[in-house]
Amino acid sequence: MERTSGIFEVIKQRWQILVSIASLAMVFVGLIGLINLATAESKKGALPVLTTVKFEEKKNFNQLELTFEGRPRFSMQKYKGRFYLKLRNINNELLPPAAAPTSRLSQLPTKIVKDRLGTLTSIVVGVNGDFRTEMSAYEKPGTPFRIVIEFYPARERASVAVKPQPDKDVAGIEKKKVVKSKKVKTKKKTAKVRDFWEQEREGLDKDKKPGKPVKKKVAKKSAGKTTHKRAHTAVVKKVKKVRKIEIERVASGDENAGVAAFNNGWRWEYRKKVISAISDTQSGIYSNVLRALGEKLGLEDGTEPVQLTAELTALVADYETGEQSGKAEVLKGIIPFFQGSGDVEVMDALLRKYAYTGFTRLGRFVEGAYYEQKGFIPEALAYYNMTVVGSEDEYLPEPFTNAIIAEANFRMGVVYFMDYRMDEAAGYFKTASQQGNRSARKWLANTLLVKGLTKDAARIYSEVDPDDPVTKMSLADISVLEGDYDTARDYYSALSEEFSGDALVSAYFMIRVADTYQIEGRIDDANLRYKVARDNLGGEGRAMASLAMAEILIGSDDREAYRDALRYYGTVAEGNYIGTEEAYLMSARLHMQLGDNSMAIALLDKMGRLFPMGELRFDADRTRGEITLKWLNKLASIGDDEGFAKVFLTYEPYIPFGKKSGAYIQAGRAFLKLGFTTDAVKVLNSLVKMGDGEHLEEAMILLIKGYLAQEDIESADRLAMFFKATFPGTRFKERYARLLTEINYKKGEYKKVVNSGEVKRRADWDNSDEMMVVASSFFRLGKYKKAEERYRRAAELLAEAQKNKKLADACMGVAESSFMQGRYKESIRFYRCAAELSKSEDKDGSSIDSSWAMYRLAESNFRMGKSLEGTEALDSLERIDRKMAEWGKYLFAENGK
Repeated sequence: MERTSGIFEVIKQRWQILVSIASLAMVFVGLIGLINLATAESKKGALPVLTTVKFEEKKNFNQLELTFEGRPRFSMQKYKGRFYLKLRNINNELLPPAAAPTSRLSQLPTKIVKDRLGTLTSIVVGVNGDFRTEMSAYEKPGTPFRIVIEFYPARERASVAVKPQPDKDVAGIEKKKVVKSKKVKTKKKTAKVRDFWEQEREGLDKDKKPGKPVKKKVAKKSAGKTTHKRAHTAVVKKVKKVRKIEIERVASGDENAGVAAFNNGWRWEYRKKVISAISDTQSGIYSNVLRALGEKLGLEDGTEPVQLTAELTALVADYETGEQSGKAEVLKGIIPFFQGSGDVEVMDALLRKYAYTGFTRLGRFVEGAYYEQKGFIPEALAYYNMTVVGSEDEYLPEPFTNAIIAEANFRMGVVYFMDYRMDEAAGYFKTASQQGNRSARKWLANTLLVKGLTKDAARIYSEVDPDDPVTKMSLADISVLEGDYDTARDYYSALSEEFSGDALVSAYFMIRVADTYQIEGRIDDANLRYKVARDNLGGEGRAMASLAMAEILIGSDDREAYRDALRYYGTVAEGNYIGTEEAYLMSARLHMQLGDNSMAIALLDKMGRLFPMGELRFDADRTRGEITLKWLNKLASIGDDEGFAKVFLTYEPYIPFGKKSGAYIQAGRAFLKLGFTTDAVKVLNSLVKMGDGEHLEEAMILLIKGYLAQEDIESADRLAMFFKATFPGTRFKERYARLLTEINYKKGEYKKVVNSGEVKRRADWDNSDEMMVVASSFFRLGKYKKAEERYRRAAELLAEAQKNKKLADACMGVAESSFMQGRYKESIRFYRCAAELSKSEDKDGSSIDSSWAMYRLAESNFRMGKSLEGTEALDSLERIDRKMAEWGKYLFAENGK
C-alpha cells in the first residue's frame, strides 16, 4: 500500500508540473498577440499625412501645391478635361482644408475608393480648355515632402479650378480605340538582302558534320511586304500602350526607353554625330584658345584662326632673334597642332625643357585636344586636367589663363558627354559657364535634357540663342516628351532643310519626323515615312530607316514579323554604318527569340571581332550570357542530358559569373548520368570552390560520387569527412550514407559496411548497386548466408529492370555463396544462369568471368557425384579457356573429386 500511494504521489506532482507549463505557454501566446497588435497599430499610424493644400493663380499658369508628412505613393492622370492626382494609402482621417488666395475653396475635394490594395484618394482639378501639366516632387532631409503641379494653357487660354469629383467612378476610364491597320505597299526585297543571314548561317555551318539536307521553305508573296496584317494590328496596340511608359522613362532619366528615347540605342549614336556636325561648324576645337592667344600677344587678326596662325609663325621668328628662344621653341611646337600635324612627344619634351615660358597651359591644352580628336578619352581628360591645374609660372590670373582654363573645363564636359557620363559632363559645363565659356551653357542644357531634366533644360534654352541648331533640336526633343508632336515636327523639318547639304544630318531629322508619328501611335504614317526615307536615301539615312522599320516589327509577337525584321537588320549589318553594331546585337536577340541560339551566339562573336572596343560590347556580353542560360535551362527542363553537355562544353565561358552555380550543378548531374566523370569532377570541383550556399551540399555529394567513379577513393573519403563536419544535419542524409558505404567497401573496411546503421535499418534496399556492395561485404567477411540473401534481393531488382549483365553478377554471387555453404544444387543452378546471362547483349557491362562460372559448375557437379555433367561442363569450358579446362580435368576427373 505504501508503495502504491508513493506512485500516486509522484503522478500528482508531475501532473501539477504539466499544468504549470501549459499556463505559462498560454501567457506567452497572449503576450505575442499583444505585441503583434501594437505593431499593427504603429504601422497604421505611420501612413503619410496630407498636411496642407495650396492653390495659386500665377501670371502664366496655375499651381497646386501639396505638403505631406511622410512620402506617399502617387500618380497623375488626365481625362476629359479633368486632372487626377491619385494618392495610395494615405491617412484620410486627417485631410486638411484647401488653402487659396480666395475663400472659394472651403474644403478639400476628394474621392476615396477602396480596393484590394487599400484606399485610393483622388485630388480632382477641373480644367476648361486645352492644357498641359508639369508635376514635380521635392524631397530633402529635414523638410516635408512636397508635390507641385503646374497647369499651362496649350493653344488657348485654359481656366483651372479645383472642384469636387461627381458620383462617377474614378477608375472608369474609357479604353483607347486602336487605329486600324492599313497595308503599306513596298517593293520586293532584293536577293542580296534576303541572303545576308543565309550567308552568315552557311559560314556558321562550315565546321559542322554533314547531315540530312533540310528543305528550305518557299517564301510566300505576302512575306515580302513591310508589315504583316496580323502583326501590324498587334504592333499598333502594343505601341500605344508602351509609348507613354517610354516617354515617362526618358523624363526620369531611364536609359531603356525605346523609340521615344533620343538618349540611348542607335538614335543616341546618331544624335552624337549630329551634335558634332551642327555645333561650332565654322570654328573648331582651337578657335577659342587661338582668339585668347591673339589677344594676349596683341596680334591684329586675333579673330581669324588662319591669319592668326600665320602671325604666330612670324612672331616666333622675332622671338628667335631676341632673347626669348624658350618661348619661340614652345610656340614652334604648339603651332603644328593648329594645323593638324602636332607631335605630343615633342611637345612634352619642350614643356619639360622650357618650363617657365607662360605657354605651359596652352601646350597641355593642345595635347588634350589632340587625344580627344583621336578618341583616346583617358589621355584627353588627363591633359585637360593638367591644363586646369597649371604650373608654377602660370598662377597669376589673367584673361588668357582664365580663357584656357574655361575652355579646358568645357572640353572635359564634351568628352564626358560623348562618353555618356552625364553627371560629370554637367559639372564641368557648369564650371566652364561660370568661368565665361559661351558654349558651355548650351551644352549644359543639352546634358540636362539627356538626363531627363526637361524642365531645367527648357529654362536654360529660353535664355540662350534660339536660332542655334542644337537648341532647336533639343526643343524639338522636349516637345516630343510633352506630347506636342506638331511643334516637334516643325523643328525637325526645319533642321532637315537647313542642313540639306549634310546627308547624315538631314536624314537624321527626317527619321526623327517619322519617329514622332510612331510615338503618337500613328504607325501607318510612320511606316510610310520610314519607307520613303529607305527607298530614297542612301548610306546612313537608309540604315536609320531600316533600323526604325525593324523596330516596329519586333514590337509584335509574330514570328514572321521577326524574320522580316531580321532582313532589315541584315541590310545594316552588311554595311559599315553607325548603327551596324546595334544591328548585330538586335539580330542576335531576334535569333534567340526564334530559338536559333547557335546563330545568335555566332553573330555576337562576330560582332565582338568587328567591334572589339564598341560601345555595345558589354551589352553583347550580357546578351550572350542570357542566351546561353536560357538554352541550358530549356535543355535541362526537357531532360536532354546529351544536348545540355554539348552546349555547356561549347559555351560555358559565356555564362555570367553570378549565374554559374545553377548551370554548374545542372552540368554535374548531366555529366554523371552520361558517364563523363572527368568533366563532372572538374565542374563540380569549381562549384565547391565557389562556396555557393544554394548548391554547395548537392555539389559535394555529386563530387564524392564522381571521385568514386574515377576510383579516387582517397579524395572521396576526405571530401566525405569534410561534408559530415560542414553539414551535420544535411538534407542529403540518405545519399551520403550510401556513398559512405561505397567508400568503406572500396577501402576494404567490410565490417564498417555491414555494421553501419543504414545497412542494419534497411535489410532489403531497393537499390541493386548498393545491395550488391553489402552482399559482397558479407561474402568477404565469410558470412555466406547473409551474402546469399542480399545477392538474391539484388537479382530480383535487376531482373525487374532487365539488366542482364549485372543480373549475371548477382547470380554469380548467389552461386558462390551457395557453393561456400556446400549447397551445390543451388550453386549449379545459379552458375549455369550466370554463364548464360554473361553472353547476352546489354549496355550494362558485367564484371564476371564466364570461364570461372563454367569451372565452378563442373566442380559442383563432381562434388555431387555427377561426373557426366561435370565432364560436359569441362568440355564447354575448353572452348572458352583451354588451360583452365585441362586443370579442371586433372583435379576433378582424374582425381575423382
